[in-house]
Amino acid sequence: MPELDGLEATRRIRANGAIVQPRIVMLTASAYAEERAEALQAGADEFMRKPVEQEALYLLLEQQLGLHFLRRPSHGAGLPGGPLSRADLAALPAALRASLRGAVRELNLARVALLLEPLPAEQAALVGRIEHMLRLHQYPQLCALLEEDGPLALSA
Repeated sequence: MPELDGLEATRRIRANGAIVQPRIVMLTASAYAEERAEALQAGADEFMRKPVEQEALYLLLEQQLGLHFLRRPSHGAGLPGGPLSRADLAALPAALRASLRGAVRELNLARVALLLEPLPAEQAALVGRIEHMLRLHQYPQLCALLEEDGPLALSA
């Protein structure tokens, strides 16, 4: 925030007795451990570091807000074929792998979806495993697998 940081904003909110006090969860990209204590002293209810994992965020929000989010069943467990490997991706044409790598590097997930859409039904499991890695935000790992000289296998 250009004129007011999160700590000062929290202090001002907490000092304003005329408003209903909201729950405040601070997010930071910083790695300093003492910042959690500082945030809690300023009046934050909780503190999280980025990158934030979706499940951890849901659990924290459930705790802070007294809610329960309905979740779709996880597709991660039981993915057919195990971890995605470079050998799996070798079934795709080199030009498609290069285009996918570029789209993933750009975090252009709409383009990735468009590139995967025309693949035949026989490659549905491969597409599912790529999409699974994207859902888990495993962009660097997927890019490495799409490299011509990338590692042979990475866990998905």
